[in-house]
Amino acid sequence: SPQIIKSNDTVNNIWDDFNRKGGSSQISKRISIDDGITFGQVIQLGNSSDFSINAIINVSQNNVYIAWQEDIKGQFDIFLSKSSDGGITFSQLLNLSNTTNSNSINPQLAATANEVYVVWQEDISGNNQIYFTTVDSS
Repeated sequence: SPQIIKSNDTVNNIWDDFNRKGGSSQISKRISIDDGITFGQVIQLGNSSDFSINAIINVSQNNVYIAWQEDIKGQFDIFLSKSSDGGITFSQLLNLSNTTNSNSINPQLAATANEVYVVWQEDISGNNQIYFTTVDSS
């Protein structure tokens, strides 16, 4: 499920990088700062060695935001990371859902100059709910 987003001369590409042999998945990212002519090294996002999937990317001004679902001790949480330099480096991960006894899946995000909006689905005891949060983009 690759995604690509462009801002000025910077192109950010993300995808779920499945390891069939190990049965795991990580969110991978590559960036081009020359309008897609060349791309840098592959960078792994997330902190799970098991399963990170369903990444979504958005950009506002020079800020790049990536949200995804990550398996933490047998359940999925929604994480967000921000880059203030066009996607070259990323901030420490922010766990948006931080749930217990439920799975948070299918994140979507939108970004403005001031805020990031994230929505996801959460399965609590077989009852699906939609959750929404805003994060200050400064």
